[in-house]
Amino acid sequence: MSLLEALLATVILSVVAIGCLEGTRGAARLQRRAEEISATTMRAESEMSRAVLGLPVGDGVSMQRVPYGAGNRLDMVQITVTGTAGERVQLARLVERAPLRVR
Repeated sequence: MSLLEALLATVILSVVAIGCLEGTRGAARLQRRAEEISATTMRAESEMSRAVLGLPVGDGVSMQRVPYGAGNRLDMVQITVTGTAGERVQLARLVERAPLRVR
């Protein structure tokens, strides 16, 4: 093997190694983003449960509850949660309106 062949093999190996490292770095970045979105989604689901039960929602959570449809039996509950990295998750659910209690 000549010196030129050895240099060429080293260059090719370096290019392939850099490509693999960039791919690994990109995969790690996507994994972190997926974890952030999953955590924000879990928080949004938790806040949706609180809103459906009539409990107050947490800080940094936007909640809307509006009548849905022609009858007065359903409400549309919308929850919007912004995560730590700026990702937003919005959930909507139709819920039966609780009857008014007379005391």
